Amino acid sequence: MKNLSEKPTHIAIRNEADNRLKNVRGTIAMARRPDVIDSSTDQFFFNLADNPNLDQTSRNSAREFGYCVFGKVTEGMDVLDKIAAAPVADTSKFASMPAQPIVITSVTRVR
Repeated sequence: MKNLSEKPTHIAIRNEADNRLKNVRGTIAMARRPDVIDSSTDQFFFNLADNPNLDQTSRNSAREFGYCVFGKVTEGMDVLDKIAAAPVADTSKFASMPAQPIVITSVTRVR
């Protein structure tokens, strides 16, 4: 999203936050709408710290259902820490945007 334009997404998938994986530092989880359990599409986030508030605590509501962890960073956390430390600025559309664009150009899937 270098130019901040929304890209087309795939259909939403089932939230598997009940997989018992925890949102701890270095894990990768699916982003979703906070009010809809099964709304994950193409977006994800890296946990830069332990985030137990994002783990599933119940199936009763979207807030308690949690965010599905599906991966783990095996190398390069130092790079993510540098990205997190980059200067930010508020814009008319977004708060805390990186002052300079940050682009991840390569990710490798490891089994």
